[in-house]
Amino acid sequence: MWIEVRTKETARDVRKEGLQQAIKDDLGLKAELLETSDIYAIEGSYSTKEAELIGRAMSDKIVQDFSINSQLYSKGAWVVVVRYKPQITDPVEQSVLKLVEDLGLAAHSATMMQKYVIRNAAENDVKRLCEGLLANENTQQYGYGFETVNVKAFLTTEAMAAATASAAEKEEEPVSTIKITKTSDKELRKVSEQNTLSLSLEEMQAIKAYFAKLGRNP
Repeated sequence: MWIEVRTKETARDVRKEGLQQAIKDDLGLKAELLETSDIYAIEGSYSTKEAELIGRAMSDKIVQDFSINSQLYSKGAWVVVVRYKPQITDPVEQSVLKLVEDLGLAAHSATMMQKYVIRNAAENDVKRLCEGLLANENTQQYGYGFETVNVKAFLTTEAMAAATASAAEKEEEPVSTIKITKTSDKELRKVSEQNTLSLSLEEMQAIKAYFAKLGRNP
């Protein structure tokens, strides 16, 4: 489950204003930042009422709205998500886990991401925005897509990449390469089953596209 918290249209979005100014002054781009929001991906099993309870606890009803498992779609614009790298501890995530626990519910893990919707920008501009303003290359990672971005696949992909990197650091443990960049849908399903990934075909296709863009296998 994920909860998206955003500033209401009737309220002032100070974060968006500051970033828009930096886009113009620091990067010299004409890109327009349409929206900023925070996404909290929480691993747990919740009823609709429980999910809404968590959403209300995580947002300020006066100036913010929240949505649950909403599609991250914005027509004619780029959607960017930024999160801390899996090996970096985010104190906000620990706060989210405690909040859920204080509500009498259980959560196995939590991941917090920032979402940005950008218009009037080419893909190179979006990448420049991510690397020069929205994400810290030392501690954060980002993903983006035109009109939409698959958050679940983004989280899964980065978790897989982190697991591979972690294994590589252990000399006594051999690292295996999972060849997926040139596989068929049938073979993708087989890879998921053989490696106990429990991923759908759509998620495996997103992972395949991600590593194909990097020019390597996971």
